[in-house]
Amino acid sequence: MTVGIGVHVGEVFCGVVGDARRLEFTVMGDPVNVAARLQEATKEHGIPILASDAIVRAAGEEGLWREVARAPLRGRRGVLGLMVPLAS
Repeated sequence: MTVGIGVHVGEVFCGVVGDARRLEFTVMGDPVNVAARLQEATKEHGIPILASDAIVRAAGEEGLWREVARAPLRGRRGVLGLMVPLAS
């Protein structure tokens, strides 16, 4: 089995939602959706981890990653830089 990891940055809601009959811990928000799309893209690119250019910039790690594609993600407008660590 192959594992794919997608990493993005942004504000999300995380917590317990539901009612007395069923409570569930969840994380919601656009960054969660982008990370999920990046995870899907790991399969297309044959790479175990992809990060958005936004998270690489936010972490100040531009020199440690390289862009493998600039692509639109399913369900989103515009393109996103898909980054892979140089060590991989």
